[in-house]
Amino acid sequence: MTRAVVDASVLVKLIIPEPDSELAERAVGGLTHILAPDLVWAELASVVQKRHRGRMLTTAQARRLIAAIRLIPVQSTPCSAVFEAAFELAAATGCTLYDGMYLAVALERDVPLITADAKLVNAVNGSKLNVKALLLADAG
Repeated sequence: MTRAVVDASVLVKLIIPEPDSELAERAVGGLTHILAPDLVWAELASVVQKRHRGRMLTTAQARRLIAAIRLIPVQSTPCSAVFEAAFELAAATGCTLYDGMYLAVALERDVPLITADAKLVNAVNGSKLNVKALLLADAG
């Protein structure tokens, strides 16, 4: 696999050590193109901000992580280009509109979605949609 949509649940593991960070590095490292809707930047920054607010990160650490987000080589698609498809995909799977955005990019680009969200994988793969979702553990 050379191209895939990768959601924030996986990408955050590249900048913050947590369970399955090694799996994320392996899965993402094997890609030539990492794709995502542009909301990925806000989602990643939000994780850093929540950990800072929860005092799990110092201000200096949080600033370094915010800067590290910019270094992740994601080719982002504007949400405005896929939000109608995202709505339809979210309605069909019962997932959030945010997850629908990732699915819409995957469908548009005809590539799989890699996520750490087992519930999302089950919803997508249990549907009749022409989108493939891979759990991080199965993607690396």
